[in-house]
Amino acid sequence: GRTVVKHGVTIASPLNLPATMPEHASELYSKNITALLDLLIKDGKLDPDFDDEVISESCVTRARAERSDAEERRQ
Repeated sequence: GRTVVKHGVTIASPLNLPATMPEHASELYSKNITALLDLLIKDGKLDPDFDDEVISESCVTRARAERSDAEERRQ
């Protein structure tokens, strides 16, 4: 890889671009998990609001039964 400057514009072309991303990807993943947990936990207790779109669409089972209503809505 190399860096080229033409007409005042810098063009960087690293050889291993994906290797520069993991830190940011991990930070984004961490923020997403934190946001999901914030939706699931109220006053220190698990209290999912199944009327919330994110929780409803993320939930695969409820009351020990598979939820098929989300799949039916997509069809």
